Amino acid sequence: DTFFEGGIFGSPDNKDLVLAREKDSGNIQFPALFIGDSQYDFKASTQAGLDFVFLSDWTDLPNWEAFCTQYNVNFISNLSSLLNLD
Repeated sequence: DTFFEGGIFGSPDNKDLVLAREKDSGNIQFPALFIGDSQYDFKASTQAGLDFVFLSDWTDLPNWEAFCTQYNVNFISNLSSLLNLD
């Protein structure tokens, strides 16, 4: 939770509404990165104009590798991997 100073959003609003609201309020400043573990995360973030990284350790998506390949999605296993990139 220390990585999410702006809050952790979930229900009842869907991600499309959350991202639109946060963009409109200026809480999301570009360039911006969405870190997620689902097809919906990818769809919502790209429709909102955000960059996206898929975290495989968090997902329950079967065949996530095929999804990432099909849509040319960058992926890493976990946040530690993201923070340790050279």
